[in-house]
Amino acid sequence: MLRLCALLILLFPHAVWAETVLAFTRLVPYHYNENNAPRGISVALVEEAFRRMDEPVKLIELPWSRALRYLENGEVDGVFELLKTPVRETYADYSSLVLMMENVSLFVPENSPIQFDGDLQQLAQFRFGGLQDFSYGEKFDAFRSMELNTDFVTAVSLNDLFLRLINDNIDIIVGDQRGVLLEYRRLQGQKVRSLPQIKRLQPNVEETPSYIAFSKKSQRANLRKRFDQALANMIAEGVYSKIVENWADY
Repeated sequence: MLRLCALLILLFPHAVWAETVLAFTRLVPYHYNENNAPRGISVALVEEAFRRMDEPVKLIELPWSRALRYLENGEVDGVFELLKTPVRETYADYSSLVLMMENVSLFVPENSPIQFDGDLQQLAQFRFGGLQDFSYGEKFDAFRSMELNTDFVTAVSLNDLFLRLINDNIDIIVGDQRGVLLEYRRLQGQKVRSLPQIKRLQPNVEETPSYIAFSKKSQRANLRKRFDQALANMIAEGVYSKIVENWADY
């Protein structure tokens, strides 16, 4: 028996010893590090699901582009929160259940005359800014892919986008409604110099579903099915809604 166990460890070290490794990028209030510990609505949901799965899990914060690359290459077992795109579905096994709904919004300087009535094409002459390698839902992604000569500038952090806004490098920031506003307030609290006054344009662009997705190259068999079952049970028992409500005032 000992020889058999040793052989299994040699042949399948990941399956025997390794914990599941999931990556996320900073997006308050959903997933972020605070005092070197993962926090956020989605973090709490994922941790509870894996507790129910009796599956050890390690959550790591990565720059978004790197998280996607690691997911594609199988260097992490999964990533959350992830919007669906045809390209990502070639290398990621998406959960069948939505992890969180996000509201995609547009933000401009407080004194900007730009208005939004729901028609993105009316804003085609303006310069947009967003996070690198992010998807902002089917509606905005389709608008961005149209040949309208719309400038779209990417950055690795919201702070960079705020600075580009104040320096007149972009006219509009696209991002998650809660995520952009909370990061803005955090920077305000730190008294970041040259932080512009901003306002959110209404209506929102779109409400978009986001998911946890697992690498198709991962050696962690049946993770997606087991996660789906755990999340479904959490929803049915009311645990999901209670976790979300705990962050309602954040």
